[in-house]
Amino acid sequence: MMFFLEAKKIRDVVFVKEQECPINEEFDKYDNVSYHIVGFLNKKPVCCAKILKKKDEKWYLGRIAVLKENRDQNLVFDLMKYLIEFFIKNINQKELYLNAQIYALNFYKKLNFNEIGETFFEANIEHIKMVRFF
Repeated sequence: MMFFLEAKKIRDVVFVKEQECPINEEFDKYDNVSYHIVGFLNKKPVCCAKILKKKDEKWYLGRIAVLKENRDQNLVFDLMKYLIEFFIKNINQKELYLNAQIYALNFYKKLNFNEIGETFFEANIEHIKMVRFF
């Protein structure tokens, strides 16, 4: 739960306020059992994500967010590199999943994630499930 409060503030701004995600869908039962990763710039929390194991026993990246004023600084790429390294060192499983918003599909493909299944809507935003194999 370390850094959850910082992550919660970022997620509230990015997902609840900017993307109008219902707050009851933004924060879920997995928050209590997730690794919360927060990136800082000049000691200020500016990006976040979580790594979690869902009921299907698969590991997921989720709630990847960067504050609007910091999006032009390539922080999401650095955050993703860190998340993947953290996953390899600490969890060491063969597959890592995420539910990508459609606009970010090509970004995740560059990080060796592949689409699986059909698109679906989560919090009124179109997504597709992706996986990366190690």
